[in-house]
Amino acid sequence: MSRRLKMLILKVVVSMALIFYLFGIQRIDIAQVGRTLEKADILWMAAALLTLLLGRVITALRWQVLLTAQDIRVSMKTLLFSLFVANFFNLFLPSTIGGDAIRVWDIGKESRRPGTSILIIVIERALGAFALLVIAMLSLGSIYFFAPRFRELYPTARLAWPVIGLFLIMGFGYGVASSRGAWKRLLSILTRLHLNQVSEKSERTGEIWFLLKSKTASFRWSIGLSFFLQINVILYHYFIGRSLNLSIPFLYFCLVVPLVYLVLLFPFSINGIGVRESAFLFFFQGLAASPEAIAFSWLQFFMTLVLGAFGGLIYVVRKGPISAESG
Repeated sequence: MSRRLKMLILKVVVSMALIFYLFGIQRIDIAQVGRTLEKADILWMAAALLTLLLGRVITALRWQVLLTAQDIRVSMKTLLFSLFVANFFNLFLPSTIGGDAIRVWDIGKESRRPGTSILIIVIERALGAFALLVIAMLSLGSIYFFAPRFRELYPTARLAWPVIGLFLIMGFGYGVASSRGAWKRLLSILTRLHLNQVSEKSERTGEIWFLLKSKTASFRWSIGLSFFLQINVILYHYFIGRSLNLSIPFLYFCLVVPLVYLVLLFPFSINGIGVRESAFLFFFQGLAASPEAIAFSWLQFFMTLVLGAFGGLIYVVRKGPISAESG
């Protein structure tokens, strides 16, 4: 049995175990989840879908900025279509990041630099995670210094240390990535630990990153778009909450969404199944009933299914993987 097959089986087991825990042990009423979904407000759902679509446009624009900084020029149309097709394949590949392989294929095929295409997506995800954690820290600071009443109404204490800890780790990583000297020392440590393959990939990532930073306008654009995108992601979740008539403020979502998304970045289960439901159930504890938290998770996933269906249509019309158009 190959290692890949073993990992796939493990992910299936994790997903099944979590679902069994929620509905078998916790005995969450599936019928009540269904009734909650039936009451969802169509207008708020439409608003959530629009923010999801806007997010793809912002992602494509940021992707184009990062590619252009590496002298890879691709049209917005191609990048958008590639993102939609990647969403489609995310529904079937056993990982929430599996669709990135489609994006690498689309752009790497045209640029003949697949390695660079992969590392650009790595940098893109790192920028997104950094922006999410900065937003979470700013929200946490606003709550603790300017809105003490908020702490009494909403369980922010249990979110504070995870947010602070992750922010410090990310801040340390950004500090290393901001200094060529620190980056070289990191590469030296990896080499001494005989992690030669990791060292080589890290060295290439550093080259792409420092080239981006040297192009000030592109760097600022990529950072700004990352923040704009993550605010849009948080707004998307807030709209889903409003569609289910959940009394959860936008500021609380600013703390919860970064933590959920960072958890989902790790491929513990099949497409986040089980992990997503468990995460929202935990973070919404005391603010929403268990069926409402599960309904929120399922509605969020349903929106990605709608987007994935559109990507599948593009895939069929284009008769296969997208050939990148230089532009």
